[in-house]
Amino acid sequence: MHLICRRCGKVFRDETLDEEPKEVEFEDHHLFYFEENQIRLLKVALTELCTDDRYHDLGFGKLKEVEEARVTTVESKKKLSKKAQKSKINVIQTEVVPEIILECPFKPLNRRIVISPTQFCSGIGLTDSSMTLEHWKSYMKTVVYDEIVFLIKKPVVEEKKNLIETHYKKYEKSELSKKKVELDELIAVVNILLFTDDQKEVKGFESCVCETINKKHLFPTVVCPNYLKRYHSVPCDGYLHSSLIKSQPVWKNDPDMWEQCANILGPLLVKGELKTVKPLGKDKLELRQIPWKTAKILLPRPLLNMIFDLRFQFEPCGALFIDERTPDELKRKKTTPGEGGTLRSWHQDSHEVLPSPTFESETRLPEFCKALHNHYKEFSGEGSGSSIVIGKYVGPQGLAEYTGTGSNTEHNTKVVVDYINKRIYLTLSHYQYCCIIKKEEGKYVWWMKSGTQELSKAWTDLDKESGEKFLMSPWMEILLPNAEDY
Repeated sequence: MHLICRRCGKVFRDETLDEEPKEVEFEDHHLFYFEENQIRLLKVALTELCTDDRYHDLGFGKLKEVEEARVTTVESKKKLSKKAQKSKINVIQTEVVPEIILECPFKPLNRRIVISPTQFCSGIGLTDSSMTLEHWKSYMKTVVYDEIVFLIKKPVVEEKKNLIETHYKKYEKSELSKKKVELDELIAVVNILLFTDDQKEVKGFESCVCETINKKHLFPTVVCPNYLKRYHSVPCDGYLHSSLIKSQPVWKNDPDMWEQCANILGPLLVKGELKTVKPLGKDKLELRQIPWKTAKILLPRPLLNMIFDLRFQFEPCGALFIDERTPDELKRKKTTPGEGGTLRSWHQDSHEVLPSPTFESETRLPEFCKALHNHYKEFSGEGSGSSIVIGKYVGPQGLAEYTGTGSNTEHNTKVVVDYINKRIYLTLSHYQYCCIIKKEEGKYVWWMKSGTQELSKAWTDLDKESGEKFLMSPWMEILLPNAEDY
């Protein structure tokens, strides 16, 4: 039997099968068992990649160095086996999926499913044994289904396509208690095939490639990032967003976004159905809270995908953090990237319009958010305008700002993550106060004419408008699902 690390892609071979196959935590690896025939097929995919120039494109150095790195020395095997005894894993050989062998200082973006079944269970407050069929269906639909459809429609080797279909059928037919095991194996296959078969020329990876490859292509050929597919309003290469509801919203542009949101939120505001949460500032407007059920009616699929991933990234056994910036953008510490899922400048809520993230000091951060905080601190910086207050501690303070998605421009759409308390805030008005007005004829209008972050000015400008007015904070909180929402 073999074990695959969900985090880094290393493959371990296990000689001790004295207990039932299960997930194992070993050092920084999250391992689960995989059958021999599945490993064989995946080796074929990796071998094909191994002889291809794409190794260089991905920043893996010379092919000879890659081959040497794929075979561990006798001494390193002994060391690994000694450490593995604590986890009851007798590792006699490790093979490294190319993704983790990097010569460049920045890890290329991963085109993969980033939220694991374990993370989803943890995030909604359940264990895999207490998950219902509806929970698993929701996870599959939100996270896995579109990736499977994309791969099956691609002209991939028939053997690989059959591998996906076989595992999908095993998941569908499995008993409830075995759903997670089958999902883990299905996702491992999908992720590795995305890595080997979803390649694209992408700008921003030039620092990861050697000179000879740069001369061949306009841009390096790399694993296609999620910001071009899962998080993109118009995804490339035939990738399609399925609907989570009967009719998923699609925003043609920002005016269309505001019109649709006014028509959905307006009746809820009139009926008083949206709960609120207090911001840090005493004289600021309370934030409206949008339950996940309402968010699915309100927001387009790529924005829902991004918000879902940003929230569940803090649960154990999955991606360490999400940042879709390219290696070039990371090197330059770019704070104003334009793609969905990219980290921006340090957000410090200078106008105190968000609830407090309860940031005390870096040394007192929860373990689950340290990786994101450290990455954010190292590769981002101060921004302009409202995000930074002069004289304060210089660095992130519990709030991470991401570029949004869903419309034809990212200008007005931003997402802030409270990574200490695992909360998600969304603005559709570029930090400005906005209002939904119910006109006499019953029509709902999104008003944002004041263009201000000052509450008093917003009220003054709003006096000129007629109708039933609901002035709103620049931000709304998106409440991610819990176990009771299914």
